[in-house]
Amino acid sequence: MVARHLVVLALPLLALGCAPRGSSSLPAASAHAAPGWEAGDHGVDRGVDAAPFFAELDGRWLGAGEAALEARVDVRRPLAAPLALTLRLPPGARLADGDARELLAPPKAGARVTRAWRVVGVAPGGRFAFTAEQSVPEREAANATVFWPPDEAAKPPTFGRVRPVRAGGVVVDEAIELTPKERTP
Repeated sequence: MVARHLVVLALPLLALGCAPRGSSSLPAASAHAAPGWEAGDHGVDRGVDAAPFFAELDGRWLGAGEAALEARVDVRRPLAAPLALTLRLPPGARLADGDARELLAPPKAGARVTRAWRVVGVAPGGRFAFTAEQSVPEREAANATVFWPPDEAAKPPTFGRVRPVRAGGVVVDEAIELTPKERTP
């Protein structure tokens, strides 16, 4: 399952935004985020292609209260400032392997930064957050934050068989299942 999260990119002088992206390499859930550019006061709209980097966080449970995590940051364009990586743990959890914080020299375009951790003492329902961020004072700042395990609300909808209905010349016999609380008026 892949969760896609929207992440905000902030610039003191320009308004910036975000976009989702990603794929998973571990056999468990993953999350992806990318800062990007969106229209601001200057009318700039460069889209996802201008995003300086993408962040991904994959994980898998190793046993009761123990998880293996892997984060990746794919740099799309040169960064003008150091790249800060931070892994936030759920309450009560502690790192068995890896460092929770790291500051890297500005990576070059095309670089992939990968970090792995083993975490123990994770209580049921515990979620991890990984943030990659860089900042040039008075010019730009970008951050991408992803979570694992992904939010249950981010699951893709499930389709189910329904009594066939003709709609505009098309026979519909599968539909997204909704519960009464999910229906909109």
